[in-house]
Order: sequence, then structure tokens, then C-alpha cells
Amino acid sequence: MSSIKDTSFIDYIRKKGINICNTVHVMNKNYIDEKKIIEQIHIIGEFHKIARDYNGFDVKNIKNKIGKLVGQYKIQEKNLKKYAAIKEKSNELTMFDEYFLSTYKGVIKRCEKCLNYISDDKYIQIIKRGMRNNDICLGNCYFDNLWKDKELCIVDYSDVAFNMVEIDGIKFLNKLKINNFDFDFELLIDEYILTEGIERESENFMKALISFPVEYIKCVERYQRNTDKDLEDKFTAKLNKAIRKDGESII
Repeated sequence: MSSIKDTSFIDYIRKKGINICNTVHVMNKNYIDEKKIIEQIHIIGEFHKIARDYNGFDVKNIKNKIGKLVGQYKIQEKNLKKYAAIKEKSNELTMFDEYFLSTYKGVIKRCEKCLNYISDDKYIQIIKRGMRNNDICLGNCYFDNLWKDKELCIVDYSDVAFNMVEIDGIKFLNKLKINNFDFDFELLIDEYILTEGIERESENFMKALISFPVEYIKCVERYQRNTDKDLEDKFTAKLNKAIRKDGESII
């Protein structure tokens, strides 16, 4: 009988009752309510509880993404400021540029507030706890990729990585927020913290990263890569839509 040391990560989670499926789980948006979200939070917690006990030979092949999301957000904030400084000095502004210049200041303030909302000491504590607990995240914990039908089911596990369990919660709740679901996100964060059995310092961390203007920055980055000047009006409309998707900050 093989030990866990000789078992791959996927074989390990299969043995623990997690099914790897070939088709996504279709969830009608109209059926997504607070009860369904809390059920999904508990399902995410079940996955984390199983995954963190893995210590087989595949450990060396699992990506390490600890600290990557905050690092990415810091770089994006810096790049947004650089882009704004260039456009502020430019005499040749496109339709997109003009709309960008009328909106970016509030977005940068929001970026700064989010990144400063949790102290470095608290952030380091969260990282240390994640490493100590051997936290492993799935990456995509939305309804279509992770669900429970007697047993846990997963479709895509390509983004599995060592990371603090807060990150799966941030990505899950942020997707709900981006899809314009109007829920009490502070209550859902509390439920997530309780389910995962993590400390209260995680509350500010999760609130801050869920409030980060992801969609706005993503749209600006896509525009910078765009070479088709005929798409100016479309990108301007997309930036306006991104502001609505980012919604209100919860900090």
C-alpha cells in the first residue's frame, strides 16, 4: 500500500473523495443568493482542509504564489500613476485618454487606500500562518469550477498553488462583486473567516483586496496594448463599464 509520500496531489485529493470532472457546473445567476454563497464558502473550506494535509512528492511541482497578488497590485498601481503622468503632459489625447484623465485620480486614491489598509506586520502574520498551515489554494473557486454533489467536484485545477486561503476567498467574492451582485460583503467575509478558522487580521486584508479596482486597471492595460485606433469608442465604453463593475469600495 503506497503512502502519501508516493502519491501525486491529484491522486491524493481523489482518494480523499474529490472528483475531477470534465464539464463545468452551470449555475443560473438568478439562483445565486446569500445562502448559496455561504454554502460555497463552506465547500471552499472543505477543499482547503483536504489540500493542506498533502505532503507527497508533488509538493515541489506545486506553484508558490504567496504574496504574488499584493505584489501584482503594487506594480499595477505604480504603472497606473506612470501612465497618468504621461497623459497629463500630452497634447495629443484620444477619446479614451480624455475619459481616463477625468476618472483616474479617484482610482489611484482607492488603490493607495487599499494597499495601505492593512499594516505590514499584519500582512506578514497572515503569510507566516499560511506557510505554517501549508495552505493550498485552488485559484478558481467559483460555482462553475468547484461544487458539491455528495462529493466535492473540480473541473480546472491548473491554478493550484501554495497561497494563503484568504486569496481563494478574495477571488471568489470579487467575482461576485464584479458581476454586480449586491450582497453584504462584510458579512460574507466574516463567514469566510469563521469557516476557515483564521484570525481577525484577515478581515481587513480581504476587504482591502476585494476593494481594489481590478477591472479599471485591467481595461487600461488592455488599451495600452491596443493598436487599433478604430476601437477608441469601445475602449472608452469599457472603461466606463469597468468603473461600474468595480463598484463601491468596502473600506
